[in-house]
Formats: sequence, structure tokens, C-alpha cells
Amino acid sequence: SGRGAVAVGEVGLTGNLRSVPNADRVIQEAVRLGYEAVILPENNAKQYRGGADIKVFGAANVSDAIRAWLS
Repeated sequence: SGRGAVAVGEVGLTGNLRSVPNADRVIQEAVRLGYEAVILPENNAKQYRGGADIKVFGAANVSDAIRAWLS
């Protein structure tokens, strides 16, 4: 069984999630550590090209990230 999900991003004062650098490396490390899913800021998730054996969710804000975490 996997390790669940990991969430990465910078939270703004209004709860929005800002893009992070090196999101592809974050995804690779999450796969290596056995996570089943990664939750990224929406812009990072849109740029993801696939290829890793992991679910990638995009979130515009903290509420979206929580919904993705619970799904």
C-alpha cells in the first residue's frame, strides 16, 4: 500500500497556491518515496507532462487542495 498524498506549494495571504520551482523533481521524489498522489499549485499541475506512476492534482487554493486530499 502507498503512502497517500503529499502537497507542495506556497500559500498566499488569501489562500491561493503559488507555483513552485522544480515541480518535476518534487513529483519524482514523491514517486521514489512511495506516495500515491501529489497535490500541486494549478500552474505546476498544468505543466506536468505525465510519465510518472502517480496521480497529480492541481489546486488553485487551499480549499481545492483539501478537496483533492480527501478524494
